[in-house]
Amino acid sequence: MIFKNKNLFLKIYIPFVIVTIIALVVLQILGSKKRVGYLTDFNLEIDRTLELNNLNDIRKDFTVDVKLDEENIKNYLLTNENITNYVHHFRIRYYDKTFRNNDIYGVYPDLSNLPDYIKNAEMDEDGSPHGNFISDKREINEEKIDNINYKLKLKDYIITSILYLFILLFLILNIVLNIKFFMKILIIKGKKIKTIILNIKKLFYSDYFSIIFTAILCSMLIYALLPIVNKIPQIYNDFYIYSTIDFLEVIHELNFRMFLYPFSIIILIVIEFIRIKNNKFNLSYQSCKEYKYNILLLIIPILVLFIFTEIFDIFSFFIVISSIYIYMNYKEKAIYFPVLVFISMYFFKSLFIILNLLFEIKISIFSIYLLSFVFSIFSFNLLISDSNKKLIKFILLLQIFIPFNILMFTINKYNYRGEIIYFYNEHFKFQLIIWIIFLSLFIWNIILIFKSKVTSIKYSITLPTIISISIGNIYNKNILGFIGNVIPSVIIPNDWWHYADESMYWYQVFNLKQRLFEDISPISGLFSFVYSFFHNIILDGYISQANFAAILMDIVYIIIIAILLYKKTNSLFTFFIFHYFVDIFFGYSRNYLILPIMLLLSSQKLIDRKGFWIPIWIFCVFLYGLYYPSYGVGIMIASVPFGIIQLFLYINKKEYFKDIKNIYFYFVWLIVIASIIISAPLLLKILNWILLQAGQTKYVDGIRLFGQNSPSFFLPYIYSDYIKNNIFYIVRILIPIISELIVLHMFIKFIIKNKNNIAEKLNSSAFFIFTFFIIFIPFISFTTFIRQDVNILASRIGALLVPLLSVIIPMTVLFYCKNVFVNKYKYVMLSILFSIVILMRPPNFNYNSYVFSNIIDIPQDTELIDEELLKDFPILGKGFIPNNNKNELLSKGKLIKSIIHDDDSIFLDGYVWFLLANIIDRKIYITVSAALMKSTKFNEFALNKLNNKKPALFLGIPLFYPWLVKNEYKICPENDIIFLRPDRFEEFYGKAHPSNDISNSYYYQSYYNKAIAKSLGRSINKLEKYFTNQFSLIDNNLSNNNLPYLNVDNELEINFNKEISGNDFDYLYLELEPMKNILFNSITVYWGDYNEEYSKEKSITFDTEKINKYLIPIGMMNLWRFNKNSKLKIVFDNYNDKPLELKKLILYKRNIL
Repeated sequence: MIFKNKNLFLKIYIPFVIVTIIALVVLQILGSKKRVGYLTDFNLEIDRTLELNNLNDIRKDFTVDVKLDEENIKNYLLTNENITNYVHHFRIRYYDKTFRNNDIYGVYPDLSNLPDYIKNAEMDEDGSPHGNFISDKREINEEKIDNINYKLKLKDYIITSILYLFILLFLILNIVLNIKFFMKILIIKGKKIKTIILNIKKLFYSDYFSIIFTAILCSMLIYALLPIVNKIPQIYNDFYIYSTIDFLEVIHELNFRMFLYPFSIIILIVIEFIRIKNNKFNLSYQSCKEYKYNILLLIIPILVLFIFTEIFDIFSFFIVISSIYIYMNYKEKAIYFPVLVFISMYFFKSLFIILNLLFEIKISIFSIYLLSFVFSIFSFNLLISDSNKKLIKFILLLQIFIPFNILMFTINKYNYRGEIIYFYNEHFKFQLIIWIIFLSLFIWNIILIFKSKVTSIKYSITLPTIISISIGNIYNKNILGFIGNVIPSVIIPNDWWHYADESMYWYQVFNLKQRLFEDISPISGLFSFVYSFFHNIILDGYISQANFAAILMDIVYIIIIAILLYKKTNSLFTFFIFHYFVDIFFGYSRNYLILPIMLLLSSQKLIDRKGFWIPIWIFCVFLYGLYYPSYGVGIMIASVPFGIIQLFLYINKKEYFKDIKNIYFYFVWLIVIASIIISAPLLLKILNWILLQAGQTKYVDGIRLFGQNSPSFFLPYIYSDYIKNNIFYIVRILIPIISELIVLHMFIKFIIKNKNNIAEKLNSSAFFIFTFFIIFIPFISFTTFIRQDVNILASRIGALLVPLLSVIIPMTVLFYCKNVFVNKYKYVMLSILFSIVILMRPPNFNYNSYVFSNIIDIPQDTELIDEELLKDFPILGKGFIPNNNKNELLSKGKLIKSIIHDDDSIFLDGYVWFLLANIIDRKIYITVSAALMKSTKFNEFALNKLNNKKPALFLGIPLFYPWLVKNEYKICPENDIIFLRPDRFEEFYGKAHPSNDISNSYYYQSYYNKAIAKSLGRSINKLEKYFTNQFSLIDNNLSNNNLPYLNVDNELEINFNKEISGNDFDYLYLELEPMKNILFNSITVYWGDYNEEYSKEKSITFDTEKINKYLIPIGMMNLWRFNKNSKLKIVFDNYNDKPLELKKLILYKRNIL
C-alpha cells in the first residue's frame, strides 16, 4: 500500500514541479530581453523637494485646518529663487503591449542615458514603474523622454508563491494518500500506553534528557544574562511579524526567540559534537516504517509558523525537534539529520548564487531555508533507510557545487542612484585570486567525492567543502546555520579609527620611510602588517580595496585552521565548528594566531617529537610577541610549565641523540635562532615600548570595570543601588571565571582518573591544553580588566575565550579525553561553555533584509569618488566614500596638505586623523592615542619626542595645550582646531595677528573628555609624586578651618585669600566622603574674580560614578590658565540632598608640562 501511494504521489508531484520550473525559466528568459519604453507623467514632488532643500519647517505656514495647501506651497517652490534643485516624479511606459510591468513582471529601466538636466534618477523600489529624479528645472515641459531601455524580471512573490504551492501540494498529497497511517498514529491503543510510559521513563534517565535539561537551564540563564553582560535591554530588536494573529502577537510579547535561540544551539551543538550511541530500546527498521509520517504531523505547525512569520529561529527549532524525534526512534541516525539539513542549505545557497550570476534573479534568504525545510522532509525516507552508504553518498553528491559559495565575492556591479557602475581595475586582482581559489576547491572537491570510499558519517564532509562554506560565511552572520549576503565592495571604510589601526603603519614605514619604534610606533604590536601585506603587496594598496584585503587575509587563516583541525579531529567536527563559529573567529584581529598556534602545539605527534616541539614552541611565542606583545607574553607564561616538562623529558630520555642525526632538526633550530637574532633590535624596541605603556594603564586608568552603575533594567525590583551595582559587578566578572572553573574541574578529573598513567598524561595534548587555558585566561583577564570597556563584557577576553571554548576545549574533551569523562558530564560542561560563547558574542539577527543579488546597492549617504577628489588623494582609489569622510578630507585634508611641505612631520591625535596623514601623504612624527596620554610617564616620553623635532602642524589632545602655548603655535585662520608652528604660519599666512594666538582657542574646552577626572582620580596616590607644587584651598581659605558642607542649593563656594594665577596650577583635586547611596550625575566647577558673576565660559563639567576622588584637568581651560582667579564654586547636579562632606580640595602643578 505504501509503495503504491508513493508511486502515485511521484506521478502527480514530479511532473507538476518540472513543468512549473520550466515555465518560470522561460518567463525569466523572455523578460530579460532588452526592450524600449519612455518616461512620462512628470510631476513635482513637493515633500521630497522640501526635504532636499531643508525647508520642512515651512510646512506650518501652508497648513490650514491640519491640511497642507499643496497649490500654494507648490507656487512657493516654483517662484522661490533660492531653490535650485527640484525633485520630479516620473513613470515608465512601454511600446510593447505584452512585456511590461504587471502582476508577474517587475520593470528595471536603464537610467544612465538621460538628458543633462536630470541627475540622480532612481526608481522607487525594485520592479516599480515609478521613480523620481533631481533637476534644476522647475517644471518638465516635455511630454516624454524617449528611448529608455528596460528589462523585466519575475517578481519575488512569484517565486515565493510557487515554493508555498510546492510545499502545500506536497503536504496535501501525503496526507490524502496516507490517511490510514495518520489515523493509526492519532488513535493510541491501550496496550501501547504502558510501553510509551516505560520509554518516557527510560528517556528521563537517559543521556539525551541530560542534554535537554541542561539546554533549558542554560537558555534561561542566557535569557537573563545577555542584557546584563552586554548592557542592552533588548538585543533581539529586529523581531518581525507579518501577521496580526493574536497568537503571533502573544509570541511577540513573550519574545520567545531570546529563549529559543540558545535552547536550539546548545542542543544541536552537543548532539552533533557527541556521537549518539545505540541503546537497548532502539526500534528496528521494519517496525518503524510507518513512523516516518510522525515527522509530518510534528513539522506542519512549525512550517506554518515559519511561513507566516519568517522568523528564522523557527528553522533551528525545526532541526532540534526533528533531531529529537529521530533520536527517539532511530538512535544511530540522529547525527545524520542536522548534517543533511545544513549541507542541503549550502547546496541551495550555491545554486542561487549561480542563478544570480547568470540571470540576475534576486532571491531572499528565506527561500533557501524554505527549500532546505522541504528538501529535508523529502530526504526523510533515505534518512531512515537501512543503507548508510546511500545516505553518505547522497550527502557527498550535494557537496559538488558548494565551492560556488565563494563566487559571491566576484560581484562587480554597483547601483549608484539608478546608474550601474563597474570597477574593473580595482576588482581585477581580487577577482582573479577568488576564481583561482574557487577552481582549485571545485576540482579538488570533485576528485575527493568521486574517489571517496567513506562509510562513516564522521568523514562525509570533504575538506574543500568546509573551506568553501567557511569562506562564504566570513561576513555572512553565520549563527546557527543562518546565512546572509554581505558582499565586499569598493566602498571606503566608514570606520577610519580601526582601519587606520590596520593600515597606516605599513604606509608610514615603507612609503614615507619612517623608522619603526623611533619616528612612528604601532600602539599594539605588528599585527597590522599582516593585513597590510595583502593590501599593499597582493593588491594595489588603494583604500577602496580595504574589504578585499580583509577577505584574502581571512581566507588564508581559514585554510590553515581548517587543515590543522581536520587532521587532528575529523571532518564532521571541523564542519560544525566552522558552520557555527567561523564568523566570530575573525572579529578581533589580535587573536587571529591563537587557533593556529594552539592546534599546532597541541598535536600529539609533535609533542612526542620533543626535539622539534621545543623550537617550534619558542618560535610561536616569538611570533606572537611580534604580532601582539601582550598575548605573546601570555602564551609564553601559560605554556612554560608544559615547556619545562618537555625539556626535562627530552634531556632525561636522551632523545637528543636521535635528533642530532636528523637534518631537519638543525634546519628548524636554524630558522628559530636566525629569526630571533635578525629581529633582536626590533624586539628590544618593542620591549621598551611595552614597558613604557605597562605601568600607565594599571596606575592611571584604574580598573574601569568597577565604579560603573548598573543599567536601569537590571534587577528592577531591588531598590538599593548599592546592592544592585555590586551584583552587577559580580555577574560581569563571573562569566570568564566560570569558564576557568569548568576547565579547572575538567583538569582535576583528568589528573585523578587512572593515576597510574600520570607520566603519560604529563606528556599528552590534554595536559598541555588544560594547563595553558588555566594560566592564560587569568593572566589576560587581569590585563584586560584594567582597561575594561563600559559597554561590553571583556571584549578582549571574549575574543580569546570564543575560539578556545568553541574549538580547543571541545576538541580536547571529545578527542583527547575519550575515556576520562562520562557522557552526562560532557553534555553539561560543554553546554555551559557554549552558553558562555553565546554570552561573549551574542547573535546579530537581521535576516529579513538579506537577499541574494549580483548588484550592490550603494547607500544614499555615500558618494562616488570623482576625478577631482582622486587627483588630490590618489591613494583612495576608484570607488565610493561616505559623505562624512569626504567632508573630512575636503575640510581638513586639502587644507593641511596645502599649508605644509612634503617632507614636514605632523602630529595628529586619534586614529581618524592618523588615516588622514596617509591619505594626504604626510609623515606622522609620533603616534599615540588619547587614552595613553593620560599617563604621566607616557606624556613625558611624548613631550621629549616633540621637543626633539617640533611638528609643523599639530592636532592633539588637551594635555598638550601648555606645550603648544610654550612653543608659540598659532591657530590656523581657516580651521580653529589646527595649530601651526610659528615659521610655517608666517610662511603661509604672513605675520600672526593676536587673534591667531593659541590662548584664544576654545577648541580644548569643547574637546575635553569628561571621563578623565574620574579616571585620574582613582590613581591620585601614584600621581602625587609627579606634582611639583600644591595648594590646599581648604586649609588656606577657610577662616574657621572646618571642612565645608553643601549649602541648600547643592553648591559649595570658596573665596580665596589671595588671587591665584591659573598658569601656576594644572589640576584641581576634589575628594569627597566615601559614597554609597549618595547620587549625582555630574559636577561643574566655576571660577572667576571678585568683580564678576560666574559664567558657563569659565567652568568645567565632568561625569561622576560611585567614586569619591576626582582629579580635574582645569589647566586645559584657557580662561583658567590666562586669568587671575579669586573664587571657586562647585555645583553637584541632581544631588539627592543627603549630607555630603568635602575631604580635600587641592590645586596641583605638574612637573613635566
